[in-house]
Order: sequence, then C-alpha cells, then structure tokens
Amino acid sequence: MIEKKYVFLVYFIMVALEIYGQLSGKFWLVWIFKALETPLLAYYYYENRKHKLEILDKLLLLSLAITFIGLWSSYLFNKNVENFNVITIIYIIELQITLFILSKLNRDVGYNNKNDSWRISLILITAIGFIYIAFPVFTTLMQCLVLIIMVQQSLMAIYGLFRKGIDIAISISIIVIVTSNILSVIGGFIVRTAYDYLWIMSLSYLSKILFVEGVLKTQKFIQSKV
Repeated sequence: MIEKKYVFLVYFIMVALEIYGQLSGKFWLVWIFKALETPLLAYYYYENRKHKLEILDKLLLLSLAITFIGLWSSYLFNKNVENFNVITIIYIIELQITLFILSKLNRDVGYNNKNDSWRISLILITAIGFIYIAFPVFTTLMQCLVLIIMVQQSLMAIYGLFRKGIDIAISISIIVIVTSNILSVIGGFIVRTAYDYLWIMSLSYLSKILFVEGVLKTQKFIQSKV
C-alpha cells in the first residue's frame, strides 16, 4: 500500500493540475485528472480497510462513486435548469449516504444525540438567512431540493461537528463542504467571477479527502476501544 503522505501529495498535485487546466484552457488536463482523483481516494480507503470491510466501508466507497458521477455530471452538462436539478439530486443522494456514515460512527462511539436540538436550531436559523437570499432566483423544484440539502447539512453538523470520538478531520470536512456549497450558489446564481472553479473545486476536493481520512481515524479509535 502507498504511504499516506504520498497519496495526499499525489492527490493535491492532481487537483492543482485539474484546476490549472480549467483556468488556463488546457482542458485535457481536466479530463485526465478529474478521472483519477476520486478513484485514488477510493483506492486509498480500500487499501486501508480491505481486510475488514463492513457496511460503513461499502457506504463510503459508494459515496465516492456517486461523487465521481456528480463531478463529471456538473462539468459536462450544460448549466440549464433541468440539468442543474439532476446534478442537485445526485448530490442529495451522496449527502444522504454521508449521513448514514456519520450516524453509524456516532452509534459506534456511543454518543447520545438526545440533547442536540440547540445545534440544529442554530444551524437552521443560519441556513434560513441564506435561503432567504438565494431562493428568489430558484425555481420551485430547486427551492425544494435546496431545502432538502439544508436539512441534510444541518444533520451532518449535528452528527459530525466536534463530537467526542469523531476525528476532527470530519468536522473540518463538514465546514469546508458547507462553505463550498455556499460559494457554488453565489457563483452559479448571484455573482459570477472568473475564479469560481478554483474556489469551489479546491474546497470540494479538500472536503472529500478530509472526510475519508477522518472516517479512517475514527474507525481506528473505535477499534482501539474494543
């Protein structure tokens, strides 16, 4: 198995080359490296877990496969309303699998979720402000899809943000992906800039590798308690 530091180095080099290819108009770089980044993460995770694959491991690998489909769909499809709806649905499916993973990790570390109403209340109040700004530019269907995503991300924050026993990399991953989603909406519907691809994709790829590493470390912690 390749050492973690080399996997991370290769991953970030590929991300940098993909983003450079997009910004410089050398799209062949995007095609090459977009096809390799997520499979590299899947390989890294599988190599660490292949001798003890459980349902959670299979869910994470499935999540990476759906992420791969979503990344290509968002890149290849025209950004019309119909295609954007399809891409959003793919993303909702990926988020739901992430929620299953976080819920399972919470159960495995023995965390009690009964007193978390304040967390979801705070996050949803913040989300409502964002929805108030963004919703007027959406169709009714897109408004419903975004609302689903907001609820999912609120639950992700409950299950994953700064939990005892849950690795800190997962918390950072959640913060990063929420930031990426906000920038995606701003860049896609409100204020377009020449560097949307740089910020959005950098954060998306960073979030994914942090989540994979966080899950691996959390599983090691759980196994050390057994």
